[in-house]
Amino acid sequence: MFVAVALLYASCDKVEADANGYYIYYSGAIGDWVDGPAIADHSPHVLLEKYTGVRCLNCPDGDAVIHAAMNTYGSALIPISIHDSSSFTRPYGSDQRLSTPVGNTWSRYFGISSYPTAICNRTEMGGTLQFNPAAGVSAAVEAALSQPVMMALAASMERDGNHYAVTVSLEYLQDYPNPLTVTLLLLEDSVRATQLQPDGRTKDTAYLHSHLLREAITNPWGADVDADGHKGTKRQARFTHTSTNPLVNHSHCYIVAFVSDKNTRQILAATECR
Repeated sequence: MFVAVALLYASCDKVEADANGYYIYYSGAIGDWVDGPAIADHSPHVLLEKYTGVRCLNCPDGDAVIHAAMNTYGSALIPISIHDSSSFTRPYGSDQRLSTPVGNTWSRYFGISSYPTAICNRTEMGGTLQFNPAAGVSAAVEAALSQPVMMALAASMERDGNHYAVTVSLEYLQDYPNPLTVTLLLLEDSVRATQLQPDGRTKDTAYLHSHLLREAITNPWGADVDADGHKGTKRQARFTHTSTNPLVNHSHCYIVAFVSDKNTRQILAATECR
C-alpha cells in the first residue's frame, strides 16, 4: 500500500453523472511544480486517438489495423480507444456503456461525426486532422514521427486498488514559448463487450476492447504546466486519483500522459506507464 503525498495537490470539480450513474472527479492543478530529473528517452511518440463504437461495423477493421501498427512501431505508438455518447456507442443488452464524459468533451470539440475516426497528436498531416484508421494508419503515424521533438516526457505510477499516484516529469528539448498542459488518463485493456462485426449482422459477444479510455485524471484539457519554456528546463509534478467507476478492473489499467499546447491543443509529447 502506498501513501500518496501530492506535490501537486488538486481541487476537484464534479461533473454530471454519466450513463452508468457515477460521477467523475477531475484533479485540477493548483499547486507548485518542482524541478525534475533529466529524461533519457528523447525519441518521438505518437498519441493516436481512435473514436469508435460497439455498433460501428467498420470499427473492428480499424482495431485490426491499429494493432498491426503497434507491432510495427512498438512503444512509439500510443493508442487510445474513445467512446462518446453517439448512437454507435449504445451498448447491446446488459453490456456496460463504454462512453465517458471526457470522450464526449473531445468528440464535440473535434467535431467527430463518423466512426472509426482517428487523430494523430492532434496535428494536421497534409491538411487533414481526422482520418479513417480502417484505411491505414502508417502514413499518419510516419508523418507525426517525422516532426521535431520539442519535449521529453516520462511518467511512473503507483496503485493501491482503485487509488493511483502518478509522477510526471518533462524536459524541454527546444525553447517553446506557448503555455502547456499535461493530461493524465486512465486506460483499461481486455474489456469484454459485444461488438458489431464488418458484415453488419454478426455480433461478437466476447469482443475484447483494448486501450479503452476509462477516466481523465486531470481536467480533459489538462493541468497547467509551470515552466519557463526554455530549452533544458526540467519539471516534475505528482498527481493522485481515486477511480469512482465500479466497472473498471484496475488490474488491467494503466496511465497515459501527454503534454499539449494550451492554445492549439497540439500534442508535443506522450508516454504511458503500467
